[in-house]
Amino acid sequence: MHRQRYMTVLCLVLLAGVTVPWCSQSAWAQGQEGPAAAGSATTDTSGGSLTCPAGMALIPMLKLQNGKQLDAFCIDIFEYPNVLGSMPASGITWIEAEAMCFKKGKRLCKPDEWQAACSGPLGLLYPYGNTYQPDRCNTEGEWMMNGSKVVVSGAFSGCVSGYGVIDMSGNVSEWTAGEGDKARIYGGSFVSGRYSSCASFYTLTKTRRYAFNGVRCCMRAGADQPTSPH
Repeated sequence: MHRQRYMTVLCLVLLAGVTVPWCSQSAWAQGQEGPAAAGSATTDTSGGSLTCPAGMALIPMLKLQNGKQLDAFCIDIFEYPNVLGSMPASGITWIEAEAMCFKKGKRLCKPDEWQAACSGPLGLLYPYGNTYQPDRCNTEGEWMMNGSKVVVSGAFSGCVSGYGVIDMSGNVSEWTAGEGDKARIYGGSFVSGRYSSCASFYTLTKTRRYAFNGVRCCMRAGADQPTSPH
């Protein structure tokens, strides 16, 4: 009941023209078409042995259901700053998120990469399975007028994908790479409930700043020199 009241208030106060996932189920439905949805990816290990820096998980080369090939890449195990027990960055714009990743020698994850890391090798709907479980990830919080319900990275030990990536469902929503003046934000936040699947996303202008928006970073498996965002 408290969440329903909050969602209603949030939808009323946000500026017109912004796509917000909690305002209607249809907004989330349009975010379920991603190529890394349940059962859509198969692993191809023909590329040989690859490694990632400490604190990052290796996602092998994938062949997606739509025929697209996704090269092997590395993704942060935790949300930025990628430290177990640390509060994740939140309330950031896309521009800030991109700069934060670049500062660490990394880049924003591409939407296909983000979904693949979340769905795991089995292509699950949620990191932990195909059925929503309210106690597995930080998705059942209530909005606080003087703060939030964001928790430290790793607080929900069961919120882990098949590739060992933590908190991809809930806690803070995560910006991804995108062209133009808008970008997708994946995974839902601490108030998203079941609308926190691996394929759930919404779109915001890159300069928008909301308390529940964060990021995690990626890089190509092997040497990776990202191009400066400036």
